[in-house]
Amino acid sequence: MAAYKVGAEGGDALCQNQVGFMYLEGRGVAVDFLQARAWLEKAAAQGLPNAVNSLGGIYMLGMGVTHSWRRARELTQRAIEVGH
Repeated sequence: MAAYKVGAEGGDALCQNQVGFMYLEGRGVAVDFLQARAWLEKAAAQGLPNAVNSLGGIYMLGMGVTHSWRRARELTQRAIEVGH
């Protein structure tokens, strides 16, 4: 986690996605949906397809956010548009 976090804090979208996924799944850290969403949003803002798709899943399942089919659909559509 430490190495990914350094890259994520430096603005690397792949590292931000990885840190977000680790928080989302509890891999090496405690599950923290708020941290997961924050890191995935940073990666998604840079157009990383996996991050955009993961955010769609967060909204679809209501993981630390208010469940929203509309937001999940928007993000899933955007993930497709950016190449997921």
